[in-house]
Amino acid sequence: SLDAEARREDAAGEVSWLDAEARRKERLMLQVEENHHAMAVLEQQSQERLRQHEAARDIAERELARLQTELVAARNREEQLEALQARYDRRLEALRERNVALEREQRELSRVKAMLRQQETKLKVLQDSIRSVSEERNQLKKMLQGERRARMDSEAS
Repeated sequence: SLDAEARREDAAGEVSWLDAEARRKERLMLQVEENHHAMAVLEQQSQERLRQHEAARDIAERELARLQTELVAARNREEQLEALQARYDRRLEALRERNVALEREQRELSRVKAMLRQQETKLKVLQDSIRSVSEERNQLKKMLQGERRARMDSEAS
């Protein structure tokens, strides 16, 4: 009788601990899901910035090509050549800066995607763990109910 009571208390303690563990893991899962969502938003923002940088780069490249054509035509006009060369150099430097910014964004996008993949993996592991804890908790509850019924049946006899 003392053994049965101790087992019931142990099982009840385990159920209580498993309930707390399940709640903790559910909170963690919510945090991971929120992080996952935030990472997805960051990825989307980064991709949008990447598209903007690429569009600006394309415009700058077209402008640079046009300026190059003007530069060739202006070689005969010495006073205009220096002004055009300065404009060309400024645009070329701006293009280089855009390319550097584009590379930075591409690295950031890769980093965000890697973090997103890690978050997805953590989320899957946490979901599996929660499922396992829930199953174990349910088994213990069933075992406690069975013992309770058996005790009630024995006390009734």
